Amino acid sequence: MSVSRSALEALAAVRAACHAIESHVAHGNAPDALLQDAVRMRLVEIAAAVPALPQEMVVSEPEIPWARLGDLLESLVQRHPDPSATVVIRTARAEVPRLRAAVERLAARLGAADTSGTPQAPLTTEVAGGACGAAGAGGQPCLASSSSVSLPW
Repeated sequence: MSVSRSALEALAAVRAACHAIESHVAHGNAPDALLQDAVRMRLVEIAAAVPALPQEMVVSEPEIPWARLGDLLESLVQRHPDPSATVVIRTARAEVPRLRAAVERLAARLGAADTSGTPQAPLTTEVAGGACGAAGAGGQPCLASSSSVSLPW
């Protein structure tokens, strides 16, 4: 498959944002509000980059709701500009590792070098701190569970 430079840059941007989120959550020594803001901003970066990924690229990773990631941008910026810390951190712990693993597989299939400038930490599908557990019933993202404001991913 021939992939445009902008698609490769978007893939690298998603990879870098996922790595940053995982790092923020793993180190978590920042005050809660600062951690939430850092993770939320990286989620905005992911949501902004994903639309540049061509459908023929992402179709090989059907467990990721790629189309809904565009809704994530609208949700974080317009509808719910201040989602609860619980929702943001739950997303970071449960969903971002799944997304990062999918992006890594896409990059490997494309032979895309890491252009993010970030070191590659080992991938994990574990949920740090047990805040969300495994994905919700039927393999659905845990964000569909208890919160008055949930992100659409």
